[in-house]
Amino acid sequence: IFDVCGCTAVVTTPAPVPEVAPSIFPVCSICGDGFAVGNGAATIQLGEGGVTETCARLELGGQAALIPPSACATLQTEIFDTCGCAATPTAAPGPDVAPASFPSCTVCGEGFEVTQPETLIQFGVGGEVQQCGLVQAGGLANLIPPEVCAILPGAIFDVCGCSAVGVPATPAPVTPAPVTPDTSAPVTPAPVTPAPVTP
Repeated sequence: IFDVCGCTAVVTTPAPVPEVAPSIFPVCSICGDGFAVGNGAATIQLGEGGVTETCARLELGGQAALIPPSACATLQTEIFDTCGCAATPTAAPGPDVAPASFPSCTVCGEGFEVTQPETLIQFGVGGEVQQCGLVQAGGLANLIPPEVCAILPGAIFDVCGCSAVGVPATPAPVTPAPVTPDTSAPVTPAPVTPAPVTP
């Protein structure tokens, strides 16, 4: 019946991916406002049995707005002495200078973009998770330092579905199952007897 009934492949349309608003956490000063890490090589265990991070990496994560406010407040009370937090030197007053921002960061690598913005990835602080779309938005908003940007492609490429810019995800082709005729019982047409002709 394949040709007679006009059988065709069933095309499955992937569900649309909702857009992710370009929002991100506030910048976190892990030592507290007016203080900076003095011992970047010192390590901190995040939570009981949690991962261990250096103070330098935590400070970078805070500057890149990748630490949630609740975790930031906890860090400020726990790492002050271990990380050698010290008051930030006050610069002499001078002419107004526009605030500096980091270069734009392509988190998947040059020429690639996130195609799974709602996928969650584990990044940095004690198992906290981030949406791939939020990390990409932070890079485009110049909120990620170059040091952090350099390690992101290797960490998120597969998880976030990074693909070449402008190349949509291609759904797998659907092949119809072949129709095999039943040959176990041959079909014999009934004999046809012509009607008698009366002269």
